[in-house]
Amino acid sequence: MSSSCPAQPCQSLRHMPVASTRTTTPPGGATGSGTSRTSGWARTASITTARTAPSCQFGHDRSVTTVVGGVDALLERARAGMRRLDPHETWAAVTGGALLIDTRTDRQRARQGDLPGAIVIDRTVLEWRLDPRSGSRIPEATGYDVQVVVVCRQGYSSSLAAASLRAIGLERATDLIGGVEAWVAAGLPVTGGPADVRE
Repeated sequence: MSSSCPAQPCQSLRHMPVASTRTTTPPGGATGSGTSRTSGWARTASITTARTAPSCQFGHDRSVTTVVGGVDALLERARAGMRRLDPHETWAAVTGGALLIDTRTDRQRARQGDLPGAIVIDRTVLEWRLDPRSGSRIPEATGYDVQVVVVCRQGYSSSLAAASLRAIGLERATDLIGGVEAWVAAGLPVTGGPADVRE
């Protein structure tokens, strides 16, 4: 008998996944517009928690949590415990010293305009630019207590980005509800550039 822990969890009944389901409505349209569509879009998201008890023959605790159910379930988990800001709260936070981080693409910013005081950081390098311990951080990333507000076009990918920042220790990271679309609708200022782009 091998002395190493098996690659696969024990398969007794007590180790089988336990699933809970709920119905969610994804954002309207293929690109995820801010208005939800209830007709033809409602679907079920399932969260499955699979646990392997420590009573396996090797005595190892191999507990695993897996989330199933697509991007809706992922988004819900990302926003759990996060106090998101509306446009006016975001403006107040920025004037009070918070970092406003714009993760939109060049084309999106060209169409919607730039936000005053925002730092533009590509989503692919966001964590490295904002982690105070990273050798590739921006000068403004001075500590884990810095408040960061992430913005995107409509307020979906920004939630995932903010959750990732919180996971690396930036506990005050959050995002703008509704994204730049909500910012513009609230009558807050936009500029024609040049943007403060950090690579």
